[in-house]
Amino acid sequence: MANVVGFGIAALVVGSLASDDLLRAVFRILDSS
Repeated sequence: MANVVGFGIAALVVGSLASDDLLRAVFRILDSS
């Protein structure tokens, strides 16, 4: 279970970092259209 917890935490960290870039990209696409 420790591996699952570690993977979940890593996924949350990576997801939080990626979400900022994804939101910025989405806003750029919305602004351009």
